[in-house]
Amino acid sequence: MKVPDTTALPRGPRPSAATVAAVLAAVFVDEPKGVEVVERVTSIYESTFGLEIVTCRFATGTRRVLLKYGAPQHANVSSADHRGGLVREAAVYDSLLDRLPVRTPQLFGSVRLADGRACLVLEYLEGAHRLQHSSDLKAYERAARWLGEFHATAALELRPALWPGRLAGGSTIPTYDLEYYTSWAARTREAQAQLCGQNMWLSELCDRSSDAMAPLVEQPRTLIHGEFYPSNILCHGTDVCPVDWETAAMAPGEIDLAMLTSGWIGSARDNLENAYIAARWPEPACDQVSRLQHVLAAARIYECLRWLGDAHEREFKVRIDVLDVLRVAGRAVGVLA
Repeated sequence: MKVPDTTALPRGPRPSAATVAAVLAAVFVDEPKGVEVVERVTSIYESTFGLEIVTCRFATGTRRVLLKYGAPQHANVSSADHRGGLVREAAVYDSLLDRLPVRTPQLFGSVRLADGRACLVLEYLEGAHRLQHSSDLKAYERAARWLGEFHATAALELRPALWPGRLAGGSTIPTYDLEYYTSWAARTREAQAQLCGQNMWLSELCDRSSDAMAPLVEQPRTLIHGEFYPSNILCHGTDVCPVDWETAAMAPGEIDLAMLTSGWIGSARDNLENAYIAARWPEPACDQVSRLQHVLAAARIYECLRWLGDAHEREFKVRIDVLDVLRVAGRAVGVLA
């Protein structure tokens, strides 16, 4: 997988010093002596969303927070409903993540700027780095274990009897169904007409997308991150701290696992999958591994079609493995010869 090329993605203007001061004052309204902005530095991880590391002086001392700014005119909200923008991300923190015993950066608050953009004020984890910058398989295995535990806990804690099914503010979280999955086949055919013409098997896979992704519909749903790529996972010591929750949805957990293991092959990928299985199902049924592989193949088809069919993803540089992954997965679910 290549590094994202985000130079063409829309971002709003850098907020003024007065705007940042007003945001912090609104979020930390209970601070007895207010908040003083000491320094502002653009984060190296800024992409679709503006990201600023802001050093603040509080009555108790100085610390840094992360300000995350939405794109102008809601350009970050997808018509396919898999990206809900920062408003949905804030609601996911407030309504879902706060209910679960998981480590994620704390959301201190959210504010709507005068130009309509949302702004989140988040905990800044000193010394953390993105998993994508690590070559240590053990770090990836920790992420796989975190993911398995997260999916198991979310499936239990967010079942209908315990969770009303709505996010803060009355909005809803997407629930993936067959119509949603197959929409990506149609988007791929439209966006990649030349590629489909050059690879008839890809056109066939799009034609049979209902069969190809049926295993996902048959699986129990849990809360998923929705883009559980290494670029969205912070390593803070030995803690795993996923960020960027705007794509959270109710769907099979294997989708997140397919994204985490994208680009891995052979025994290394097996190790990640086994770490996930051990964390999610401490005493798995004897056929759990074979079932997982079947569902994972369908999840990889979805992940690749979403990559090919999403206008946002096409801003990324070419993923050289995507056709190979699709073809192998298509054979695994029985829709390609």
